[in-house]
Amino acid sequence: LEEDFNGIKEGERKSWTRAVLPENLKKNRYNSLDVLPFDETRVVLENLPNDPYSDYINANYVNGEHSEKEYVAAQGPLPNTIDDFWRMIWQLNSTKIVMLTNLVEHGERKVEKYWPEETDKYGNITVTLISQHEFLKIHHVVRTFSVEKEGENTTRIIRHFHYTGWPDLSVPVDRLSVVALIQQTRKYKPDNKVPIVLHCSAGVGRTGTVILTDSMMQKAEAEGIVDFPAKLDHMRVQRVDVVEKKEQYIFAHQAVYDFFAGGDTDDYLRNVNEEYKIIDQSATDTESTEENSYRSPQG
Repeated sequence: LEEDFNGIKEGERKSWTRAVLPENLKKNRYNSLDVLPFDETRVVLENLPNDPYSDYINANYVNGEHSEKEYVAAQGPLPNTIDDFWRMIWQLNSTKIVMLTNLVEHGERKVEKYWPEETDKYGNITVTLISQHEFLKIHHVVRTFSVEKEGENTTRIIRHFHYTGWPDLSVPVDRLSVVALIQQTRKYKPDNKVPIVLHCSAGVGRTGTVILTDSMMQKAEAEGIVDFPAKLDHMRVQRVDVVEKKEQYIFAHQAVYDFFAGGDTDDYLRNVNEEYKIIDQSATDTESTEENSYRSPQG
């Protein structure tokens, strides 16, 4: 596996001319020049009035097994990009956000807190926290938001799946807790035409690992085969350097194996399903009344 991983090309495999414009550099974490979105697959935001550079956000579409824009791999929001992040969520009609980092790790700010304790406004988008459930043993925090845009008579419900147990530049000890997060994310509003938005801090290491794991789980279920090197190679043409470490690449293999292992895995995932029922019960009334214009989920 290590040889496979080391043989997959890294770095700037496509151009990223929009990302390096002076007006956009401040929208990139650490002013980094090596974790930028390729022009070809970047998420292009609708421009704000009188701001020709407001189409930029550090995020790329990544192909899945079901659609060409199944995922969005995004940089974690900065203080000056929170409004852009919520604009992206609204524009893409996304219903699921997967967060794979803590706000602060080892004393370092990894991502800015971009959601409210109650209600807050981000640009012309208002976000309200409806519920928050913590599952400490499996490192999951699940938040449900209602989201409204100024001038539009609609309320959308978005679920925020936050995994809190992933060490930076390493891998979680409890692989099944990540498999369970992927499974629960998939189960919620299973519409493959709407992108799942994922982020960590830079949007490459942990984010790429989860996308690779989920893609291979989907492929194995549908076709009974997997091809990790080919998939990761293709992913790196869409988002630079996804899956940063060989340990993360190995983790993805092990997690997919675990998913199909049966026995203890089935028991583990069944228990998580039972725990998650509390979210569904508390959200049912809210979602049925507030989500007045959302289309029905598709399988």
